[in-house]
Amino acid sequence: GRDEPVAALPGLASRAGPQGTYGGQLGAGFPSTQTGNTPATKRHRGAMPSDLKPATSTTASTLGNPIGNIVGAATTAAAAAGGKEDPNEVQGPEKFSGTNMMGNVSSDQGVGRTTNSDNDYVVYQGMNSNGTLLNMNVKLQNSFVHDSVVCCVRYSYSGQYLATGSNKCAQIFDAATGAKIATFARDEVADQQYSDSQQDNYFRAVCFSPDGKWLITGSEDRLVRVWDVRTRTVKHELTGHETDIYSVDASSDNKFIASGSGDKKAKLWDLKTGQLLHTLGGGDRAPTDGVTSVTVSPTSLHVAAGSLDKIVRVWEVETGRLVRSFEGHRDSVYSVAFSPDCRMLLSGSLDKTLKLWDLAASNPSNQCRLSFTGHKDFVLSVAFSPNGRWLISGSKDRTVQFWDPRQPSMCLMLQGHKNSVISIDHSPKGNALATGSGDKHARTWIYTN
Repeated sequence: GRDEPVAALPGLASRAGPQGTYGGQLGAGFPSTQTGNTPATKRHRGAMPSDLKPATSTTASTLGNPIGNIVGAATTAAAAAGGKEDPNEVQGPEKFSGTNMMGNVSSDQGVGRTTNSDNDYVVYQGMNSNGTLLNMNVKLQNSFVHDSVVCCVRYSYSGQYLATGSNKCAQIFDAATGAKIATFARDEVADQQYSDSQQDNYFRAVCFSPDGKWLITGSEDRLVRVWDVRTRTVKHELTGHETDIYSVDASSDNKFIASGSGDKKAKLWDLKTGQLLHTLGGGDRAPTDGVTSVTVSPTSLHVAAGSLDKIVRVWEVETGRLVRSFEGHRDSVYSVAFSPDCRMLLSGSLDKTLKLWDLAASNPSNQCRLSFTGHKDFVLSVAFSPNGRWLISGSKDRTVQFWDPRQPSMCLMLQGHKNSVISIDHSPKGNALATGSGDKHARTWIYTN
């Protein structure tokens, strides 16, 4: 029979937890190939059900794959360690530190803890240098229940709508009211590569075109699709990738699409015609493993990508020429995001860190500007707030963390899911954040600062 939604993941297959192998909910956002790792999507830019339960745990040895290393039930990890864990309890951070080009900067800060009345989520607030709590908080706006792991979340450019990707479909919701607007399923495609209704096909990547007319999806069947949002039909079906699509992004000028795949390729496509524009390479500096994340700069002049080969790359759109290559992560890069002013690039990695890279020509050595540590497990998704004030990250440790780009310190930590936070996206408008998780929920949040 076919492997589970996530088959053996090179670089993770031999990994185990501190005292054993993690097991847990399968699916979303993770490749079923033998040559790629599990990607997470990225972006530059309802009350919680009372019966929400942690994902059902199954041992990785039984499933024959290590997906639990990414999306693992807390109880399984605890059992492997010989202990117990309350899935509703998160230990407060003890230390958040970072490294910059001037040396090590650490902050042993206390934190303030806030639990909402339904005990559905916990917020930890960082401390100012004078010992007072930072004036930040987060509140749940909406919770969207899915039938499978939520691979990806993405706001429309207006911030009015939220798209999600999961098994066999993408969906659009009203971000404010939580109402479902539309479902885009592979069964609506005339040329079906997978006719078996039981066959999994995870939509691992979604994004809107800037004008809101099109929804772009990337899925396990190796296809990038451009859907007409109004009619819910496929305008273009883009073929050329040889394995699962991990990431898609649309240019802000509404002209092209970028895609990344486990086939080690990033490609650019004409949004209007569907024609291939470039396959991004770089000669001996081209990606040597799966491309997990692609993002188009706000100016539409450059495309950046993260790869399983631990390197972050930047290409020039017009020529397809590789112009920058950033090395420093000790493990696969799962997410990349441009700063709103295009001066910085943020990356998140399985090495549990975020890194901030300076894109200025005055940094010819491509040295990391800041490195942020504090997550207790893989960093799967990163984003900037639209004003550049915050760096935000989602992790396998089930938390979302807010960081100050001016200093390597955690400012706020949100525990709002019962499983890995696979995908995050910041709304282009206001202080709204979306999260997608292995607990089969997407959620939207409003934060104040």
